[in-house]
Amino acid sequence: MVLPWQKSAVNDNVSHTDGNVNSVLVRRDDNPADFGWIKRWAAIGDSFTAGIGSGHQLGSAFHNKDDWKCSRYDESYPMVLNAAFGPSVNNFQFVACSGDRTGGIYDQANKVSGDLDLVIMTAGGNDLCLADILKACVFMSYDGEDVCQTAMNKAKENIGGILKPNIRAVLDAINPKMKKDSIIVYNGYAQFFNTDEEDVCAKNQDWGWARIKPTWWGKSPLPLTVSRRKAFNSLVIGINDAIRDVVNEVAKSGTKNYWIGFSDWDKWAWEGVRGQFCDPMSSGYYPDDKQPDLQFFKPNTHIYTGDNMELKKRDDVMARYLAAGHSEEEAEEMALVEEMNYMINEQEAERAHKLSLFRRSIYASVLYNSPNPRAEVLHQLNPRAAPSPPGCPSDGGFDPTFGLGLPDMFAKMFHPNEKGHITIASYAVEKMMQLRARVLGKDASCSIVVDEFRCHGKDDGSRGYASGARMNENYRDFCDSVKAPANTKGWNFEKTYHQDTPDQHTISIDLSDKEGAFVKEECLDAFYRITNGCDDDGSINPLWWKGGGFYRKGERTYAIDIKRTNRPWPPPREPHGDCDSQYKVVLSSFFLHGGGWATDDFGQSLKKSVGSCIGSTPTSWKFWYYDEPDKDGNEWAASMNTPIWYNARCFDNNKSQRGAGGFTNGCKGSG
Repeated sequence: MVLPWQKSAVNDNVSHTDGNVNSVLVRRDDNPADFGWIKRWAAIGDSFTAGIGSGHQLGSAFHNKDDWKCSRYDESYPMVLNAAFGPSVNNFQFVACSGDRTGGIYDQANKVSGDLDLVIMTAGGNDLCLADILKACVFMSYDGEDVCQTAMNKAKENIGGILKPNIRAVLDAINPKMKKDSIIVYNGYAQFFNTDEEDVCAKNQDWGWARIKPTWWGKSPLPLTVSRRKAFNSLVIGINDAIRDVVNEVAKSGTKNYWIGFSDWDKWAWEGVRGQFCDPMSSGYYPDDKQPDLQFFKPNTHIYTGDNMELKKRDDVMARYLAAGHSEEEAEEMALVEEMNYMINEQEAERAHKLSLFRRSIYASVLYNSPNPRAEVLHQLNPRAAPSPPGCPSDGGFDPTFGLGLPDMFAKMFHPNEKGHITIASYAVEKMMQLRARVLGKDASCSIVVDEFRCHGKDDGSRGYASGARMNENYRDFCDSVKAPANTKGWNFEKTYHQDTPDQHTISIDLSDKEGAFVKEECLDAFYRITNGCDDDGSINPLWWKGGGFYRKGERTYAIDIKRTNRPWPPPREPHGDCDSQYKVVLSSFFLHGGGWATDDFGQSLKKSVGSCIGSTPTSWKFWYYDEPDKDGNEWAASMNTPIWYNARCFDNNKSQRGAGGFTNGCKGSG
C-alpha cells in the first residue's frame, strides 16, 4: 500500500521528499524526538528488514528489479519509518534483501552511498540456517527427529561460532559510510512460539505442508510439542544475545563514527500482546479473529472437518484420488496441486481481509500516538575479512526451485506481518531517540519533549466532519495568515472557516508560556498530518470527509475543530438529494434538497452551475441550511426560478447538480 504522503518512488539511492509539504520542516535541533537531523539514511539487512509479505511488493509500484528480487515491501518497517521521518529526508537507500546472510549484508554495507545520518538494520538470522530448520522441523518434517535435530544443532553451532565475528564485520564495513555522531539501530528478532499448552499445536493444528516424495506416503510430520517450541525460541534468544553483545562491545569501544544501540522488541510479542504462534486463543486460521495481534505470518493450520469446500486433511484428499483409480504417485501429485491451489486462494482471501481491515494511517500508529513508542505500547577498527558462510545442511544440495526461491506467499512465513513491522518500527524509534539524546548530551530518560497526535472521531468518538478539499485549502490559508506578536510568549491564533454551514471548522495554534516563535513550515506540516493522517481508506470514505484533530508538538499545539456534530451518520458515501419542478406559464420553479454536496458555500456552486446551463442567473434564488438533517439525510434546501423548458436540459439529466458536485436522480414535476 502506498500511503498518501508516499508518492515518490523509493529505490536504491533515490531522493524521497513529500510533495504535499511546501518546504522542508524546520526542526528543533535540541529535541531527541525530532527527526529533522535525518537527511540521508539506509536500511540494510535480511528479509526482516526487506519486509517480505508485508503490504505490497515495491517492485509492483516502482518497477525496480532489485525490489522484486529482494522482496522489499511497502509496509516493511523501513518504509513505515521513512514516512514518519517526514520531508527532511532527501536520500533513503533501501538495500535490504530477503535471503541475505551476513555475507550478503556485508556487501550491502559496502554498496550504500556514504555520508549517512542513520542506518537501521536486522541481520544474522539467516546465518542460523532458518530455512533448513523450518523445513526439517515444521513444514516438511517427515524425515524424522534426527534430521530436525541436525538442523537445530547447526544453528546452535553458528550462534556460538561465526555469528559474532560476522556481525562485527558488517558493523566495520558500514563505519566509513557513516557521518560523525550518526546513529545505527540494530533490531533483534522475536520468539515465535507460545509454550503454555501442549495440545494447541502438537495435536490441534496441522503445520505440515504437502509431501513431495511418494515414499513419504503414510508418514506424519513431527508434532510442534512444547519442548520443540522452546528449543526454537532458544535459538531466537541466542541470536539476540549475540547481537546485543556485539552492539554493546562496539558501543563501548568508542572507535566508530556512529552511536549504536540494540532494539529488542521480543518481549512485546509475548507480553505486550498475544502475538505468538500456538497461543491457546488461536483457532489456527490466518487471519484469526480470535488472535488479532499475531505479529508474524503463518500458514493456515486449522484442521477442517465435515463435507464442505474447505481443505480436508491431506490423507483424505489422497484417499479420494486413490479410490478413483489413480496410482499412489498420481494421487500424491494431485493432492499437492489441490493444496497449492487452496493456499493461493487463502492468499487472496488474506489480501482482501488486509485491504478491508488494515489500511491504516501511519499517524494512527504508536509512532505518532507517543513520542516514546515503546513506553506507549507497553502500557497496553580495521575492516575484518568478509563474514564466514554458515554451512547450512541444504547448501550445495538439490534446489527444487532451480535457483528461483520460494514464492513470497510461502517464504514470508515466520516473518513479521504488518503489525509486527509497526512494532519493530516503534521500538526502533525509541532506541533512535535515546541515542540521539546522547549525541545531544541530554539525559535520554527524561529529555524528550512529549508530542501527542489525536484524531477526532477515530480517537474520541466525535461525529463531526467537514469537506477534506476545503480543509486542505484552509489550513494553508491559516498558516499564511498567522502573524506572531512581537516579544510575546503563550499567544494563540484561530480562524473559523465556512461560518454557519455544515462544514464550519476552526483552525488554531496555541503556544505555551515557554514559546513565542511561529514556524510556518512546522505549521504546514502539522496541519497536513491532522487533515490527511486521520481519514480512512477511500473505499470507506469516498467523499473524503475529515474529522480534524490536534497535534501537540513540543510547546505548540495545532488543532482543527469541527462545529457541527449532528450531521448524518455514518457520513454519506455519495451525494444525494431530490428535485421538484413546476411550470408557471412564463417560468419554471425548482425546489431542491441535498446532502453530501454544497455543504460549505451556501449553494453558490449550484447557483453558478444552473446559470451556466440556462444562460442567465436564476431568479428568486433562495438557499438555506437546516439546523439538523431531515429524515432523508438532507442538510439544505434551495429554490429558484428559470425560463421555461429547461428542466430536461439542465435538471432532470442532473447536469446542473453534477456541475456543483451533486446528484438528485433527476427532477420530478411539470417544469
